[in-house]
Amino acid sequence: MKERIADYLAGNGFSEIFTNSITNSQYYNHLDADTLVKMLNSLSADLNVLRPSMLETGLERIAYNLNRRNDDLLFFEFGKTYRQEAVGQYTEKAHLSLYLTGRKLPENWMHKEQPVDFYDLKGYVGNILQLLGLQAPQMAVAPVHGLQPAFEITSGGKTIAVAGSVTPAQLKAFDIKQPVWYADFNWDVILALLPTKDAFYEEIPKFPAVRRDLALVLDKNVPFAAVETAARSVKTNLLQQINLFDVFESENWEPAKVLRRKLHLPGQTENADRPGNGRPGQQTRKSFRNPVTGGDPQIKHGDRTVHTKH
Repeated sequence: MKERIADYLAGNGFSEIFTNSITNSQYYNHLDADTLVKMLNSLSADLNVLRPSMLETGLERIAYNLNRRNDDLLFFEFGKTYRQEAVGQYTEKAHLSLYLTGRKLPENWMHKEQPVDFYDLKGYVGNILQLLGLQAPQMAVAPVHGLQPAFEITSGGKTIAVAGSVTPAQLKAFDIKQPVWYADFNWDVILALLPTKDAFYEEIPKFPAVRRDLALVLDKNVPFAAVETAARSVKTNLLQQINLFDVFESENWEPAKVLRRKLHLPGQTENADRPGNGRPGQQTRKSFRNPVTGGDPQIKHGDRTVHTKH
């Protein structure tokens, strides 16, 4: 599986790096010193602990390259972190980390200069999770040291990755003067969640796929993550994809907004979403009641406006 992911990243312009797992304890002053795995006979004060995080050693490599005018960098690394849980008790975790900084494309007269951004990082993360075959990963804002904004990605109720922009304070510590985007996959958790059956072949569906477009009028403070979570709560294996394709806000609608989203269901059955048969389309609309709004949201379905009812 590592080779498959490495091939995908290398094919998209990433370079694999190997950083030293022995690093400087000064990077981790925010952590409890008792949790650090200290070297008994360290060669120097700069190499005196085993790293508890992948971020800092990757930033060292980025700073090294930037100082040599290599400004556009896409790095990935398979590595391990270490932690002392109690005296004589240690844990070792495997990770996959991504680092993005600089421009999306090389300098050229045909296009304007554009830096890499969150959506580039999100795209790579999403493609990796798709290659791994993980079902319905969900992303939500969460506090992560060294990242702001930061997002936590979960699947099967477990955190499988974090992603976000490295904070200015963290960049300043390494004398980096351009934005860096970072994602860290908990490789051990991912391996435990991987499907055990072969996924190389699926029979072609007999019927066309079903697409349902829903427009929801919601409070402006409701994030899309809450809407997606409500939709994923439907007990069905037919809901394949959820996509937010439009957001409308108006001063006349304060404090409401309209989210337009696409639901994609495969054509495995002839009656995949006909009204009145309790299929996923109806179940999904019902799922938007209390978890998202605390009440019954107004839903526009196709060219009709409907209200969900208990």
